[in-house]
Amino acid sequence: MTSSDPSPSAPPRPLKSAVLADRGVGMASIALGVTLGTTSGMGTAFLQHVAISGLAMALGMYLLMKTSDVLINHIAAIGRKLGIAAMTLGILLGMLTSLPELLVSVGAILQGNAGLGIGNVVGSNIANILLILGITATIRAIPGADASWRFNIAVIAVATALFAAQMTLGALQPALGVLLLGMLAWYCWKSCVAGAQTAALPLPENDTASQDAPETGMPVWLNAAMATAGLAGLVGAAGFLVASATVFGIQAGVSPVVVGVLAVAIGTSLPELTVNIKAALKGQTDMAIGNILGSNVFNILMIGGILCFTAADVPDDLDPLASAAGILNAAAFIG
Repeated sequence: MTSSDPSPSAPPRPLKSAVLADRGVGMASIALGVTLGTTSGMGTAFLQHVAISGLAMALGMYLLMKTSDVLINHIAAIGRKLGIAAMTLGILLGMLTSLPELLVSVGAILQGNAGLGIGNVVGSNIANILLILGITATIRAIPGADASWRFNIAVIAVATALFAAQMTLGALQPALGVLLLGMLAWYCWKSCVAGAQTAALPLPENDTASQDAPETGMPVWLNAAMATAGLAGLVGAAGFLVASATVFGIQAGVSPVVVGVLAVAIGTSLPELTVNIKAALKGQTDMAIGNILGSNVFNILMIGGILCFTAADVPDDLDPLASAAGILNAAAFIG
């Protein structure tokens, strides 16, 4: 072999044009997702007028996948550079992707319908465990529990027990709201300390995908800006997809009430679901699990804590002492 022969151990690096093209598609998806998500009223009228809601749903799904790609890639790059554990990043991501649930619950409170907010907390946590965790485990095997798992599961267990206990009392308790919000502050502090103490593992020599990723060569502030933009695009794309599906369902003859309930239940869980599917496909199981844990903790401690200050009555369908549906929902929520 002469000195001019290429080394077989040097893997080919991706073409610069391909990297720039992929980055351009990601930026375009973010911009389109934000635009469509912030013009949902006009978008819905347009869909009804030209009857292309099915095609719009496909576009919404595509935008969800592309914007979640941007979000996951830049979050992972931040973790590698700052030495933050993937699960800690996933927890933060879970809190951020729970913003739709927070908006729905706050809107319900302002409209005097705290029962919808309570149902949103309970339903979202049930969906996170039964639906999102189930899909994640189907895509990629989840490793055994470690100390970080045990800490987070213990926090969720205590928070769930506290919130479920007041459901049996028939009304929310403002004093418990103070406790839940205090637990949230303590949990965030403990998670940040644990994440800062966990050094990120070095990239394997054969991990050319991570080494050659364009996100690796960016400064951290740009990774953070891109991750924020990806999250905004993700939420916007989810809103557009829900609007498209709502129009499609009504055009197909489905009851508007059923469509509305499903739109709230599925729409607020779409960001977590999409992020977890992408994270599992990329092998980021710790980030995927952290996303579920962070979402559940945020739903109970933040949203549930705020709801407690309303002292609202618990709907019979969520009260295990009032109805059979209450028993079923409480069991699924606690389990």
